[in-house]
Amino acid sequence: MAKIEFSEWGSDFTEVESAFVSAFSCHSSTTVADCGCGRTYFTSCPTGGDFDEGELEELQANREKEPDLYFETNVYDSIEIVAIGGEEYIPQCKCGFLRPYIQFMEIKKEQLAMFLIERFRQSIGDKERQIKRERYLLSGVERAKETYGKERDEERK
Repeated sequence: MAKIEFSEWGSDFTEVESAFVSAFSCHSSTTVADCGCGRTYFTSCPTGGDFDEGELEELQANREKEPDLYFETNVYDSIEIVAIGGEEYIPQCKCGFLRPYIQFMEIKKEQLAMFLIERFRQSIGDKERQIKRERYLLSGVERAKETYGKERDEERK
């Protein structure tokens, strides 16, 4: 099994992590985010978002009291969020919750690609069948219009 390298909080993503985050990102970010494991991440970057009055100071005080639960960065102006299984996680969180997903997908990438290709084909087949049904229904409507129109023309004579 290939070894997959993982980054640590505050460092750049590895290539594999970056691809995973790109695929499963909530495509939104925030200045404060709670990981599904219970840790809180926040940014104090000057270009980051606005905090309520006293909020940043409270987060920093919490970080001082509980450094294993609160993590601050002043490098990034926002915190990225990934949603998996109905939960939101911080990709670089120390809990490593996302790592088994990343490892599974990386190890099984060929099988996942085949699965997705087959699902895509099935989806196209479903769409083609739907189009055929709609065409059939529309042709029935057209035939009904023609029949009704002929009957109406005969009644007028």
